[in-house]
Amino acid sequence: MFRANEVYRDIPTTPEDMRERIQRACTAITPESLKNVKQSFIHRIRKCMEVNGDHFEHL
Repeated sequence: MFRANEVYRDIPTTPEDMRERIQRACTAITPESLKNVKQSFIHRIRKCMEVNGDHFEHL
């Protein structure tokens, strides 16, 4: 999920250039990557609930 690296790799020349970079990065997000993000989020939420919202080991 490092799309920001693609967007900011080079300094944008215009606001339109920046919009195009963001659009390209968003278009490149696959259903598989969204599935992985969802699973990771659920895993982290469960860990948080196990410790009643307290700190837990970095995953």
